[in-house]
Amino acid sequence: MRYIKMSIALGVLTFFLISLLMPLPLNAEVRSLSLEEAIELSLKNNPELTKGNLELEKAEIMRDEAAQGIHYTPVEGVFSPEYQALYSGYQQAQLTVRTKKRALQVEEDKIANEVISAYASAIRNYNVLQKANLQYNLVDKQNTIASLSRKIGIISDHSYEGSKLGKKQLQETVRLAESNYEGSIAELRRLLGQNPNWEVKLISRPIINNYPRHELSTEINRGTSESMLVWTKEFLVGLEEIKQKWVMPYTDRQIQDIDLSVAEIDYEDAKRTVRTTIEQLYYTIDTIEGQIQVAELNCEKTMRDLEIAELKYELGLITLYSQVPGSESLSNAKLEAQKAKLELEDLQATLVELKANYAFLTGQGVYSADDWSNATPVETANVK
Repeated sequence: MRYIKMSIALGVLTFFLISLLMPLPLNAEVRSLSLEEAIELSLKNNPELTKGNLELEKAEIMRDEAAQGIHYTPVEGVFSPEYQALYSGYQQAQLTVRTKKRALQVEEDKIANEVISAYASAIRNYNVLQKANLQYNLVDKQNTIASLSRKIGIISDHSYEGSKLGKKQLQETVRLAESNYEGSIAELRRLLGQNPNWEVKLISRPIINNYPRHELSTEINRGTSESMLVWTKEFLVGLEEIKQKWVMPYTDRQIQDIDLSVAEIDYEDAKRTVRTTIEQLYYTIDTIEGQIQVAELNCEKTMRDLEIAELKYELGLITLYSQVPGSESLSNAKLEAQKAKLELEDLQATLVELKANYAFLTGQGVYSADDWSNATPVETANVK
């Protein structure tokens, strides 16, 4: 018996010592992340930039090799099909290098544009979650009051069950909002090259209310010359035009003419697409700017309503919570003021995303620090 007790004691001691040596599980550290930091991380970790640099290096090697080839003059002279093919290849290689360099510069703007879009989307989803939490917290308090009211016979069991159902529906709304927000953070992780355990708190907030632009015709002219979609098609036209200048061996001239015509059609189609997209974005931005003006007025109104409600509450004219939907109470006034602020920020996030898309399309800088402020958002309690 003594041996059994000693064995048990030794076993417990061994387990205790092993548990001390094993590392304790750590919660993932939540990092504060500004938009500017997010863009820097994405540029640092994006594989497309690495790929673009390699493609540029490859194009430069091919150009240099082609340059070596044209130093050799065949017996037939520089007008021979063989030499003309070599020189045509060299010109095409030069054009390819210039295009790859430009593409690499544009790729950085493309990455920044994608990060801004993902960051703005995450802000909107975060605000949806906060509005759902605010609504839930209010309904939760009202549900507690309804429970007491039922016990003393002020409301019926049917009314109380309706209050409970409303609370349960809001719980599901909060869970859906949480899922959407986590999805937007997952997309941000992907763009920034981070692992699934990487947790962040987004601290940048949009403060833009309008986006000054030139006349639509001016914007379209700039867009059709600067847009990546257009100049990549223009590059293909340039390649075909180079081929037209030289007598290429084993190449049907008619086929060359067809290839050039196809490239020119694609080029014109790209310009039409860009013109249409710029026009649509132009008017959409106008619409969002108008909605922001209305949202700002609504923020001012709800803040005045809140001040009046606080005064009424101090005078005993209204209660903190109300069981009657839509009736006046201090908590309802607070909720409306908070929701108005979040809805304004949603529109600002949409405008800054549209601005980045528009700027990228028209060959302008997609990120401006003046459009953002770094301020940790106010959090509400999460619903479990």
